[in-house]
Amino acid sequence: MVKAIIMAGGEGTRLRPLTVNRPKPMVSLMNKPLMEHVVDLLVKHGIGEIGVTLHYLPETIMRYFGDGSSHGVKFYYSIEDKPLGTAGGVKHLLDQYGWDETLIIISGDVFTNIDLSKMLRYHREKGSIFTMAVRKIADPTKYGITLLDDDGRILRFLEKPSWSEVFSDIINMGIYIVEPEAFRYVESGKEYDFAKNLIPSLLAGNDPIYGWRADEYYWSDIGNIDQYKQTHWDILDGKVEPPKPLKAREAMPGVWVGSDCNICENTVINPPVFIGSEVRIGDGAVIGPYTVIGDNVIIDKRVQAEKTIIWNHAYIGYSSRITDAIIGEKTRIEEHVVIHDGAVIGDESVIGRGSQVKPGIKIWPSKIIDPFTVVSISVKWGIRWYKTLIEPWGITGLVNIEISPELATRIGLALASTLPVGAEIALARDTYSTSRMVLHGLVAGLLSAGINVHDLGVAPLPVLTHYIRKHGLQGGVLATSIVYDPQRIRIKLFEEKGRFITRRTAKKIENIFFKEAYRKVLGDTVGLITSVGGHIEAYIEDLLSNVNLGNIAKKGRILIDCEYGSSSSVWSSLAQKLPVALYEVNCGSAFSVKPRLESYIHKNIDSITKITPLLGLDAGFIYDSDADKLTIVTENGEIVSGDRLVALIAKILLETRGPGKIVLPHMSSRIVVDVVEEHGGKIVFAEQGLLGLSEKLSDNVLMAADERGGIIYPWIHQGPDAIYTSLLILDYLGSTGLSLSALVSEIPQPAVVRRTIVIPYGLRGRFMRMIYEELKEKEIDTLDGIKIIEEDLGWGYIRPLPNEPKIEIIAESDTIARAEKLVKTLLDLAYRVKRNI
Repeated sequence: MVKAIIMAGGEGTRLRPLTVNRPKPMVSLMNKPLMEHVVDLLVKHGIGEIGVTLHYLPETIMRYFGDGSSHGVKFYYSIEDKPLGTAGGVKHLLDQYGWDETLIIISGDVFTNIDLSKMLRYHREKGSIFTMAVRKIADPTKYGITLLDDDGRILRFLEKPSWSEVFSDIINMGIYIVEPEAFRYVESGKEYDFAKNLIPSLLAGNDPIYGWRADEYYWSDIGNIDQYKQTHWDILDGKVEPPKPLKAREAMPGVWVGSDCNICENTVINPPVFIGSEVRIGDGAVIGPYTVIGDNVIIDKRVQAEKTIIWNHAYIGYSSRITDAIIGEKTRIEEHVVIHDGAVIGDESVIGRGSQVKPGIKIWPSKIIDPFTVVSISVKWGIRWYKTLIEPWGITGLVNIEISPELATRIGLALASTLPVGAEIALARDTYSTSRMVLHGLVAGLLSAGINVHDLGVAPLPVLTHYIRKHGLQGGVLATSIVYDPQRIRIKLFEEKGRFITRRTAKKIENIFFKEAYRKVLGDTVGLITSVGGHIEAYIEDLLSNVNLGNIAKKGRILIDCEYGSSSSVWSSLAQKLPVALYEVNCGSAFSVKPRLESYIHKNIDSITKITPLLGLDAGFIYDSDADKLTIVTENGEIVSGDRLVALIAKILLETRGPGKIVLPHMSSRIVVDVVEEHGGKIVFAEQGLLGLSEKLSDNVLMAADERGGIIYPWIHQGPDAIYTSLLILDYLGSTGLSLSALVSEIPQPAVVRRTIVIPYGLRGRFMRMIYEELKEKEIDTLDGIKIIEEDLGWGYIRPLPNEPKIEIIAESDTIARAEKLVKTLLDLAYRVKRNI
């Protein structure tokens, strides 16, 4: 009796993203898993019992085939906890079931019409212990090569030779007929391979092993995307027929159609084309040639699809065009999408309307591509690819995953392409190695597009923006790690005068980035890189010219915590020029390998709140990694940051410098607004983030502040400056004689409550419109999200989060209880609207 074993443990890494959710043998070929064609071949040649070796996602195969009865066979499964190699996996199954018969062994990811019955007769006629199917091939270096004598006996074998080692063009097809005694060389439970181990052992033992020539048969070792597509085309061209006829009728020459399909009369079908069952194709669609459509697929009106493989349950939207691509299972392609040659879209992804997927791009399963997006790099990590690159705070992502050195180079190229050849920009980074790596990628892109770079090395954001302004440069870039998330990094981009880029500049950069319309220059125009010096001293000089050192001396016992960030590079010099007794924590030249974890930072802040009063200090100042944001600690150990700090600085500036314009984010606390208005300031509201502030910034602005508490002093430079903020506070305390706690006590503590509600990306616009309809009779503002003022409770704010499928709801009042009441009212409204969208 002859039994068969299908080797089905492979991951199929070269077929990804098709194999992310399934093992390679379960990849669809003409609407059936590859392995099902192998089973059909074995059944055709009278095999009734089949063993299957499994490792990667074994339950997928076991769930589909079950006990084998639906295919007229009996299945025996063997799962390897760790890969045992091809021969080791077969040996594991033999031990498990006690098999001792002649075996046909075949891979679960090969497609062939080989005559196994003929091969079996040859095996027996030769008295072979091990017979392999062999054939001639033009490039034998990808396979094992063999040398046969005139009788077909294998004289020599070498696995995957280099060209210098090639001695034959006859290769091993990976299909074997093996007698049980051949497995005496294979030790149970050990990794052992047919080609690398068992065949050489049989040759060394002078066992009778033979090669059976199978040149006239079709054989496709589906190892990559190109071969996968070619196999479909060969079947459509009639070069090979599957072992079992496909469930479709030939509706017209070269066009096979499954059952229960609805194809409009005006559909144009150019053969060869295969259409599965229960497929709907809309009016005016043009399909083929060489297109394979799975079951339960909906193709809308005016779609054009050519040389494309569409898996089951996919949807292709109105007037979309797809050429030479693969569309995964349950994927949704919305209207007016263009998918170019060689693209592969993973299962259950959504490609937003009007988007374009560039040639060769691979999108991993369950990804969401925003509408009107150009996808020019493969999307593997995260859940979303945005049509915008630059967020309100810069370009943010996971190090080496979302922001790799390659991506950084492309960002540098895009930025450089918006500037004239020979333009000069400054670069800086924080102290962490991840920032240095990303900055090097940016430099490569900038130089290759003819931009000259001033390298400031480790320097905080305010030093960079001050340098840009002072030297009249065209812009700058800062690479900085995210304080509370050490795996993420942010790239901040600046224009002339050190201002964060405007939306107009951001759009120019994004258009170039997504279209890959980069400027490249010849070798004699490549940019220069210069390491600069003296920039920190120049920054310090300007800071000190804007404060009174005599006043600072009156509050001269302070603590600073640099968090081993780039502010250390300033304080090492600034400390020598200030008339203060300075206590430094986490400062100096020691650079950490990676950013601190959030738990460490919170623990450190708690320590500062204890140390400051314990040592009888006047104040404590804690800087983030790039010194654009400040947390202060009073002499009593009270923490002040965010909106309360912004209100405090607004009070100081309006009292000492007189009335002026103050730019605030639209969602600023009522406490900040009240302080500014009480002191005669004029508020200019801006949209969120530095991107929003930059639109309203000018030299005649007294102060600007973002919603995190970063404060800009435009008369010095146009970047947030935590270091100057701390000097300004000390100057004011010295001039008034107030203690820091007394000054802070004049600023109420805001009572703010925040909640979020999940709203899918595609429904956010409709959700916000319906919220507006519900609230339009009330006092609202729609500059950035929807802001509502309830006189008896406070103010509320509803806005979509930029890069999450969530809506943020914020409520502020004079007490937490009233804020909770307001946020509950807004949440109830949000859930009611959500139910109706």
